[in-house]
Amino acid sequence: MGIDIGRLLTMHAAWKLDRGEFARTEISMAKIVVVDVLQQAVDTALQLSDARDCSKDTVLEWIYRYARQARLVDGASEVHKMVLARFLIEEREQFWAWDVAPGMQET
Repeated sequence: MGIDIGRLLTMHAAWKLDRGEFARTEISMAKIVVVDVLQQAVDTALQLSDARDCSKDTVLEWIYRYARQARLVDGASEVHKMVLARFLIEEREQFWAWDVAPGMQET
C-alpha cells in the first residue's frame, strides 16, 4: 500500500510539472512517503534475516546504507514537513480570504 501511495504521489507531481504547474508540495509528500516506505522495508528485511545480512559486502547491507542516505538527499524529511506546513498554512489563509462574486454584494 505504501509503495502504491508513493508511486501515485510521484506520478501526480510529475503530471503537475509536465503541465508547468507548481508541484513543491507534491514533491515533498512523495519524498517523505517513499523514503519512509523504503526504510520500513529494509528494517523488516533486516529483522527477518536476524541481522545476518548486515555484515559488509552483502546486498542488504548496501540497501540499508542506500536507504539511510536517501533520507538526506534533497533535504531531510523534517525539512519537507516544514515546507508542507508552510504551504498548507498559506493555502488555509487564502481559503478564508475570498471575495464576494461581482454582482452579489450586499446592499
